[in-house]
Amino acid sequence: MLGVRGTGRSMSRRTARRFATMGRIRAADTDAMQQVEGIGTEKAPAIVAEHAGLAPLIDKLAAAGVNMTDPGAINAPSPGGRWPGHAH
Repeated sequence: MLGVRGTGRSMSRRTARRFATMGRIRAADTDAMQQVEGIGTEKAPAIVAEHAGLAPLIDKLAAAGVNMTDPGAINAPSPGGRWPGHAH
């Protein structure tokens, strides 16, 4: 998760699989973040705050065309851009 303190490779993978995209990770509040295995009430606020602090870097990466979608995510969008369970 872009060097977020207190997260290692395994937790980063679990988070990516849970939220599927960087946009969804950035939109997650502490309650949503706690749904990731290994992230509890103490770690969730710190992770949410660190992602907010990394917003300028994340925005630059997105503007440069970096793909921030986990293709193996539980709720990954289909090739047509539709999310499972969403009618849009």
